[in-house]
Amino acid sequence: TLIDTMTTSVFDSCTDACGWIAAAIAALSYGSFGVPIKGTKDVDVHPLIFQSYKTFVMFLTCWGVTLLGVDIAFTKWGLLSGFLWVLGGTGGVY
Repeated sequence: TLIDTMTTSVFDSCTDACGWIAAAIAALSYGSFGVPIKGTKDVDVHPLIFQSYKTFVMFLTCWGVTLLGVDIAFTKWGLLSGFLWVLGGTGGVY
């Protein structure tokens, strides 16, 4: 049925190859997402505000995984992780 199709995740039939491909994409993405920050040295924005914008955009784009059938789950650890990511990213800008 349609409801069963909607609750089935794309990742249910994934093999180890999916994990390796995802790891490679994550390594490339995470290694290059901070490069544009170097171009903002002359912008007069507080680093905490800049990192908050970055985190908000990441929050919005992460909703794309729901299109792949992944269930949404908010946990205290996820919220704490986002908060610490802003603080850690702020330290990287200084």
